[in-house]
Amino acid sequence: MISIGANHAMSIIQGEIPAFLGFVKPDSIVSCGNQHTCIKITGNEIYTVGHSAKGRSCDKEKRFQPFPFQVRFPTSQVVKLVACGSEHTLATTTSTMFSWGSGGGGKLGHGDS
Repeated sequence: MISIGANHAMSIIQGEIPAFLGFVKPDSIVSCGNQHTCIKITGNEIYTVGHSAKGRSCDKEKRFQPFPFQVRFPTSQVVKLVACGSEHTLATTTSTMFSWGSGGGGKLGHGDS
């Protein structure tokens, strides 16, 4: 995978020069939000990179995240798909859906938090 873009929120690795992300496999699923990206490598191997404010990257530090951060899921769940909104992320599994990030307006499906 090669990434390129503005990088003003560290959503990509190298700014205006395409960066090779060697850990991403050809069948990986990638979803881009406004200032963060979520990458599904294998069943439960999910990473986020970019702006983690409001919990959008599932990183409690609430900072810019220039390197991949692994999101942990229960071992009983196999993640099938990931999707990023502007300030939130969703992941579907074989039996349920997980959501995290900004919940304003109820967009996470579990209240306004």
